[in-house]
Amino acid sequence: MATYLQGRGYEVVIAEDGNRAWEEIKSDLTLRMAIIDWQMPGMSGTEICRRVREELHLVPFYLMLVTASGGKENLVKGLESGADDFLIKPLDKEILLTRVQVGLRSVEQQSRLVDRIMELDATVRQAVDFRRNLPVCGKCKRIRDDSQQWHRVSAFVEGDIPGSFPALLCPECSG
Repeated sequence: MATYLQGRGYEVVIAEDGNRAWEEIKSDLTLRMAIIDWQMPGMSGTEICRRVREELHLVPFYLMLVTASGGKENLVKGLESGADDFLIKPLDKEILLTRVQVGLRSVEQQSRLVDRIMELDATVRQAVDFRRNLPVCGKCKRIRDDSQQWHRVSAFVEGDIPGSFPALLCPECSG
């Protein structure tokens, strides 16, 4: 399996047991996918899945659990442990490659979503800071500018005050 994936251009890290696999996953922040055998010396594959989901939940990570034991019960147990995919030995190379590609695509999409959420969070924080620091009269709702002059909100929004919002036109008004 490792040789096949390496031959297809994928970087493969091999761990001799479950404990070492967990250490690799925890310590290598560039890893985004793991193909884990259910039964390994040391920590089991299902335990690794649980730990990844509990301890590394902020990082997009795709887990494929491999076992010689199929069946509905094992599939359910494996997926409930946190695995994203479940493969039964012997592995078909084309199916393995396709599932790796699906997993990487999923991680890529999750990473983009995380980045977008972080951007939106920063924008919300800026808006909250702006609102918190905007000098507004509690009674008449006028806004004070940098020269300590008070203006109607409409003047502020329309751009009549230096440093206020830029004057923009919506598609209806610009056409």
